[in-house]
Amino acid sequence: MVTCFKYRLHVPLPMREEKNEMLGTNGGVKKESLVTILEDINISAFLDNWGPRNVMQVYNPEINMQGLFVIDNIIKGPGLGKIKIAPTITPREVYETARTMTWCCAVMDLSLGGAAAGIRGDPETVDKAGFIRSFAKNISPYIPDKFIAAPGQGIGQAEMKVFVDEIGDIHGAAGKPAEIGGIPFELGVVGLGVGVAIETGMEIGGEVLDIPSDLKEVRVAIQGIENDCCKLAKYLTSKGARVVGLSDDEGAIYKAEGVDINKLLTYQAMGSAKSPLKYFKDTKMLPKEDIAKMDCDVFVLRSSCNTVLEKNVASLKAKCVVEASENAINALTDQMLSKKQVLVIPDIITMGGGAVSAYCELNKNSSERAFSIIEKKVKGITKKSLQQSLEQGIPLRRVVKEMAKEKLIEAKEGAE
Repeated sequence: MVTCFKYRLHVPLPMREEKNEMLGTNGGVKKESLVTILEDINISAFLDNWGPRNVMQVYNPEINMQGLFVIDNIIKGPGLGKIKIAPTITPREVYETARTMTWCCAVMDLSLGGAAAGIRGDPETVDKAGFIRSFAKNISPYIPDKFIAAPGQGIGQAEMKVFVDEIGDIHGAAGKPAEIGGIPFELGVVGLGVGVAIETGMEIGGEVLDIPSDLKEVRVAIQGIENDCCKLAKYLTSKGARVVGLSDDEGAIYKAEGVDINKLLTYQAMGSAKSPLKYFKDTKMLPKEDIAKMDCDVFVLRSSCNTVLEKNVASLKAKCVVEASENAINALTDQMLSKKQVLVIPDIITMGGGAVSAYCELNKNSSERAFSIIEKKVKGITKKSLQQSLEQGIPLRRVVKEMAKEKLIEAKEGAE
């Protein structure tokens, strides 16, 4: 038996983070917790002129799969939404990710809208293929006219293949394996988008921020060593930047002369170490929280756990903070960084790599073509928006949001 709850104006997932004990033995949610979850519905706080358009909860008690997906805005096209598998998924998180994709796809001028999906479970222990298959089956009526899936946390090209196999439509997802016409995110499309945004940001705002304009003189610290971050680190070092710090769930490392990224890539390719950073004997080992305090010019925030919290702002040495995943910085911290005159390059820009790659895949472009378009679009938007931000003294995030809204208004008026 599969139970499917459909809502247009209600989100049946908790506004608060649920405790880990709510997870079943296979990483899913316990059946008895569903009542509590359904009692915490409140979508009204999210509603505005832009969306969300559709919200849907799915629950399969046979495998303890609980998921949520949000279609935020489809003025310019079907909502592109990353699917994330994580132990805790909240409506606010999924909604905010969907809204980020709305702004991102709009400002990149893609014929895609914004969406997002979350499945609750531990990606290390659950049957991901089974969860994705069940999730896809229940949201299939929305695909591909209103929703296009893409890889998020805990999801890769293998799961995207399962997704399209289940719905029977290869156009229902991006980030698929190359052998079925996809452009896998594992190629580094997200990391490229972040890297181009950083490089362009330094070129335009370096002198104002008292940061070297040339990447060859820029020191970078990166929170996280997931695939995206490794590809980002490789891109930055290929341009001459020094990655002086890295962190994962186990700790952080620092080396003023620069960490050997090739060594990191080798360890990851071997797949023999959950925390390869411990093998870097020529670096200084630190607690993972110290990544935000490292002596660097640019701090890249990959995780959405808000490592740069209010208490860390005063000790932050970086002049530029980069959101390398959706909603990595909360609103209060964003304001505090702005007051400290720290440039924040927002997710609306940096997530352009994944969005543009998905668009190229759906339009049957090659991966080489996708990389070229990513570089052109992300560089153009970063340059235009940052110049406007510096000239008008307005935070970059606000400038980019207004640019996105203008694109959506133009699309809506053109359709009328």
